[in-house]
Amino acid sequence: MGTKIMTINRTRYQERQILQAGDLTTDQAYHIAMRRRHNIGPHGWGIVRGLELVIEAGDILLRPGMAVDGYGRELIVPDPVPMLKQADIFTACNSDTLDAWLVYDRVPETPLPLGRSPYGPGKHTRWREEARLRLTAANPAIPVNPRHPVAVNEDDYDFGLHDTPPDDPQRMWPVYLGRIQRTTAQEQPVYTIIPTQRPYVTLGGEAVESPPLRPPRLELAQESTEADELPLLRGHVRMQVGSEAASDRRRFAVTLFDGNDSSIDRLVIDRRGNMALRGDTLFLDNLSIATAIPSVRFDPPLALPDAARPRQIYRTDVPGDQEKTRQLRIEIQNPGQAGDPARQQFVIGAWSEEQLQFQPCLTVSADCTVTVHGDLNIEGQVVESPIDANLEDPRFVANQTAQELLTEMGATGLAVTLDAPVSIQPGATLSYTMTLTNSSGVRITDIEVYETLIVIGNTVRLNAPLATNQNYLELDASRQFSASPFKIPEGAAAGQQIQIIVTAVGRGVEFNLLFGSDNKTVHIEAVQADVQ
Repeated sequence: MGTKIMTINRTRYQERQILQAGDLTTDQAYHIAMRRRHNIGPHGWGIVRGLELVIEAGDILLRPGMAVDGYGRELIVPDPVPMLKQADIFTACNSDTLDAWLVYDRVPETPLPLGRSPYGPGKHTRWREEARLRLTAANPAIPVNPRHPVAVNEDDYDFGLHDTPPDDPQRMWPVYLGRIQRTTAQEQPVYTIIPTQRPYVTLGGEAVESPPLRPPRLELAQESTEADELPLLRGHVRMQVGSEAASDRRRFAVTLFDGNDSSIDRLVIDRRGNMALRGDTLFLDNLSIATAIPSVRFDPPLALPDAARPRQIYRTDVPGDQEKTRQLRIEIQNPGQAGDPARQQFVIGAWSEEQLQFQPCLTVSADCTVTVHGDLNIEGQVVESPIDANLEDPRFVANQTAQELLTEMGATGLAVTLDAPVSIQPGATLSYTMTLTNSSGVRITDIEVYETLIVIGNTVRLNAPLATNQNYLELDASRQFSASPFKIPEGAAAGQQIQIIVTAVGRGVEFNLLFGSDNKTVHIEAVQADVQ
């Protein structure tokens, strides 16, 4: 026992059958409806190919192409369609912003009659199917919804394949082609094409599977003419699912072809499940690495760049005298003369739960300034660059060789005396004072005070001058300063030392150079515990 669930009529032809117009009409309607159901069944409606809006030779053209509307009706444009030379479309629509649509139309047509064949209104013998260009006024501030054209009957947005596709052009389903804008601020109007949000045909289905022997291939045309800062890749695209040849290790691949039929795989998943991306990749959300051992690998290295690669992380090889040096680079954008390089930074930091904001730990700016925000613990060696004989460099004035040189020059008369504890325990705060004394008998001006603090062999404080308000002092007799407190690291061990060096440089009469320096050594002692 069966239940009738489908009723679709088609003509059954027989030998010597007398055919009437109704028989042929029924047969034609059957094929038209089935073809249109196929157009919107396994496929979604939209632009199939071409139909770009372009500006050529001072006119706006609609290029040839094909589309399918939401009822499955084919819209074919065989030749370019000029717009401006036909009429002032902007004046007709009373707007400087127009949306372009393609709609289905059916026009009655009768060829030149033969003999006494009847013709006239209602007696046409042909239907000529056409695609008509429709322009509507648009608000530039409101984006268009191409998948929900306002001209479509609200009930038809859920048009199903079980429904009979209409042939009446009054039931419209416009296909969006793009937006045209006119600017009349200059002598000649300027036209701009906005080709975004054009709806293209889609494929419908739950899965794409490869048969055991012959995998499917999907060819995707790439005919975009949209303007872009980067050059567009012309040609077509191929999606491969599975592989025919045993030597082909690709299980899934997206391949781009250029106009010369050369190709490059942009996305590949091999038989082991490894994925490779080639080319610039934009992640529109977070990138999470959720493997047992998370890692990011850059392989192989890029050729040594001959131009800037700002805001990128990449590997490269730098040629040397004997062999190459491999580098992993994080390149910062340097604005050059167009901006301040110090405002282009690479920052490593952490979120502060107390201040509820990001706190930088390390900052590197495009002017090659490295800033450490916090304590710097060095477990290895600190290798300094050579010290030049420059009084503006605090390392020079704190250097023993410089002190001997200035003493030989007779630059006495400015004395520095340090008052610091002999020993201190780990974790305690080191405080000390320094006294500057003028023994030259004349006023000393332009005094700069330099402080160097070396803890366990590492320079942790190097100031020039000591403080802003102490720069360019004038000294008659003596003056005392307190240094900024310094906390001894908890990891410091007994027997290690802290070296304090304070140097002052000033000018006496006739701008002769005066110099004074003192240093103290503070020993780190073991922590003493009280026994009750």
